[in-house]
Amino acid sequence: MKILAVDDNAVARAVLKAFLEKSGYSPVIAEDGEAALKVMQEPDAPQVVVLDWMMPGISGPALCTKLRSLNLAHRPYIILLTAKHDKTDIAAGLDAGADEFISKPFNQVEMLARLRAARRAVEYDNELQQRIEELAALVERHKMLEDLIAKNGGSTPTASPAHSAARNVRGQPSDAPSLELSTADIDQAIRHACSGLGWTEVAVSAQSAAGPYKRSPLMAWAGFFVDPSQVWLDFILEANADSASQLFEKSMRKRPANDRALLDYLAEILNLVTLNARSTLEDREYTMIAPFLSRGLLLGSLSAALPIPTTTRETFSITIAGVSLGMTLVRHACPVRQKTAGQLNRSDILAAPFQPSDTYQIPLLNRGTILSDRFIERLIAFARSEGVPLKIDVFEPSPVAVQLNPQRVERRPLVQDDF
Repeated sequence: MKILAVDDNAVARAVLKAFLEKSGYSPVIAEDGEAALKVMQEPDAPQVVVLDWMMPGISGPALCTKLRSLNLAHRPYIILLTAKHDKTDIAAGLDAGADEFISKPFNQVEMLARLRAARRAVEYDNELQQRIEELAALVERHKMLEDLIAKNGGSTPTASPAHSAARNVRGQPSDAPSLELSTADIDQAIRHACSGLGWTEVAVSAQSAAGPYKRSPLMAWAGFFVDPSQVWLDFILEANADSASQLFEKSMRKRPANDRALLDYLAEILNLVTLNARSTLEDREYTMIAPFLSRGLLLGSLSAALPIPTTTRETFSITIAGVSLGMTLVRHACPVRQKTAGQLNRSDILAAPFQPSDTYQIPLLNRGTILSDRFIERLIAFARSEGVPLKIDVFEPSPVAVQLNPQRVERRPLVQDDF
């Protein structure tokens, strides 16, 4: 984690820089308030600021006020360092926008504790911000979907009851994890989604494929976990730019404003397909967990090849009103494992609500929660306070889901802990 250290005293800056580096942080140094303001307005600005009170030009409290008035991408966590001890001064510093107040010369143990608290606060703020952005994007996509359905004279898609009652698994690759979802089921899910959108000129051809996966210029992804089969399903809708643009114009009666609109459009089409597939599975008494929002991606946004097995996988050629798309379905064995709190990784997802004992009427964490460092720390602290190891059922998303959602599932080093 980067930390901005602001002090006009060269010796104090050197001491703070050495302390932060020794403690495992990446210090960014500024010698006055003006330099600090420039650093904080850069795209990759630090999210924690440690600053001196007494500085020429812009004082520490004045800098706090200026930082709070800026429209920054993230709200920085500010720790104010000062030799002042009067309660009135402390109140003034906190009122100016500081989150913490530490006396100079600082105690190293106290400073480390304050920095850990800052890190927790920053991570929590980032999680909330990401969730807000995801929900805002989801609202826009749903508006697009409503417009799409209205313009094509369709209706909100639902699974076909007659088809959902079927239990045919023919067409599933022989080496795929066991799950009552055949290629015929997926074919029907595609057709039913298209029907719901008012598209009648639809052709679907299913076949098996093997070898290296070749990415399309545009793609949309959706994934979910299926229990009790303990299988993860990755759905990937594939298109080139011309095909996606043609279908968008035919459906929406206008050209896409930008690449984002085109990718959101593909993601919503895929959502309708997976909605029907999920409805089929639910009718067969499976349960699904979808920890991530579906998303559209450009080919250039991926730094590496998708980790799709070279063994047999299911592919579907789709033609809608003369426009060609493709879809790939990958089944990934996803066993549920029981771990103690100290064995958890940041990529783990709760397979069941976390309810430590019958005395807790409401679960502390819901099924499908992606375990962040903050959640893991809370679980470890809870286990220690209870004095007994916790047993937590979790699963890991597929390698494809991990690569396409790096901000959610970056791995945390394993903590060898009895709890």
